[in-house]
Amino acid sequence: MRKSIHAVYTVHAINGFASSLIGIFIPAYLLQLGYPVSQVLLFYLLFALGIFLFFLLASLVASWIGLRWTLLLNFAALAAYLVILYGLHDASTPVWIIAIPNSMYAAFYWFPLHVFFTTHADDEKTGNNVAKLFAFPQLLSIPGPLIGAAIAVLGGFKLLFAIAAVIYLVSLVPIFFIPEIRPPTFFKF
Repeated sequence: MRKSIHAVYTVHAINGFASSLIGIFIPAYLLQLGYPVSQVLLFYLLFALGIFLFFLLASLVASWIGLRWTLLLNFAALAAYLVILYGLHDASTPVWIIAIPNSMYAAFYWFPLHVFFTTHADDEKTGNNVAKLFAFPQLLSIPGPLIGAAIAVLGGFKLLFAIAAVIYLVSLVPIFFIPEIRPPTFFKF
């Protein structure tokens, strides 16, 4: 149990660091490519709506193949998102094409992470466990934007996306130390 919760913390912390490298620069990158502000805002609106829809899908997928594989699947969506960002040359790609894999990545990351956390956290130390879940990524994320800015200035956005992809890939390793769970999913409307 103890090893499992530490793996959850580690996955979340490494993922948080990788996200802090690129997250703040996505709007600047899209604007630099020539997307108008309205399209950048639409990107974030579609991203938010997509998370809701993909969250439902992630819960169904988790009941079929398990949480660990669902969490690993998020990397496929993330890789698609980063490849799209890497391949952009101008504002000709519709923002929904960029937003869909990003929202799928977020849903397929957050759903299993929350279930793993609630399953493996110690009921006696809930406050301590929640604090660690939030604190570790925050601490690692403090230097992220500065490091991301340095990489973007010295090597460009494409290098920044490539480095973030490698760090995201490293965040997958601790997932294999978390026991598999297949939560039942029921929807009633």
